[in-house]
Amino acid sequence: MFGILFLVHNKCMNKIYTDIALELCEQSGEIAGLEINNQEMHGVKTNLVNIVSDEAAKRIGKPIGSYATIEIPNDDDSNVSRVVADVLYKLIKKMDSVLIVGLGNKAVVADSLGPLVADKIEVTRHLQEDGIEVSAISPSVLGKTGIETAEIIKAVVNSIKPDLVIAIDSLASLAMERVNTTIQLANTGISPGAGIGNHRKKLTEENIGCPVIAIGIPTVATLATVTNSVLEIAEEKLETSILENKHELITQVLEHSKLKNIVVTPKDIDEEVEIGANLIAEGINEVLLGGHTK
Repeated sequence: MFGILFLVHNKCMNKIYTDIALELCEQSGEIAGLEINNQEMHGVKTNLVNIVSDEAAKRIGKPIGSYATIEIPNDDDSNVSRVVADVLYKLIKKMDSVLIVGLGNKAVVADSLGPLVADKIEVTRHLQEDGIEVSAISPSVLGKTGIETAEIIKAVVNSIKPDLVIAIDSLASLAMERVNTTIQLANTGISPGAGIGNHRKKLTEENIGCPVIAIGIPTVATLATVTNSVLEIAEEKLETSILENKHELITQVLEHSKLKNIVVTPKDIDEEVEIGANLIAEGINEVLLGGHTK
């Protein structure tokens, strides 16, 4: 149940915002250069999306690359971290050092996933032992530091020269059922805040000088998405259509009200984010500490 509301500075809420590549594919329909593969890994539903052409990337609104969407089961999440490890293992190449970046604001629960994961990473760079050197930072947000996150990360990359950056962030979803129940991994970097229209400088190899894998969980949805979901549930119960093009109409109405800048997150968000952070951190640690087996 959704009970916490907070405001975001966003002047473009008439658009449909989501960070989830699978949702954009669902909205776009069949496109040449787009490969979608649904499967189960360790009993966990996993959807793999490969964008392989410039035309598909333009239509979807995501860069060419690979995106995996992992569903977190309601009853048993014991294998989810194993799936995270499997997918991450396939995305990364042989490396000697990795920088983990926890994006977001730890003071805002719905935006605290990244820093929570970074806190749970077993860092090894200072130990000078055999194996992958692992380091971790939580650069906070522009509003608290006055510095673009990408600038901070680029400075750290230039200093310690990792082979890979793994960035973890809270995401936004178009589907209420995916909030706190989905993990997305991508090898294309990340644009912090894009899911709710607050675009910051992208974290990509071109911008920071190092390949970037992004991992995230949707923790919020726009008020338009919530309203649309409520109407869909009502239509299902009434067995009749209330509105055509509901989401588009709702976003247009909200654009002209004070409600346009509201995003929604579940009232048990603190528990859900902690669970998600554990699953992601366990998967990352399994791969980077050499404990992962296919």
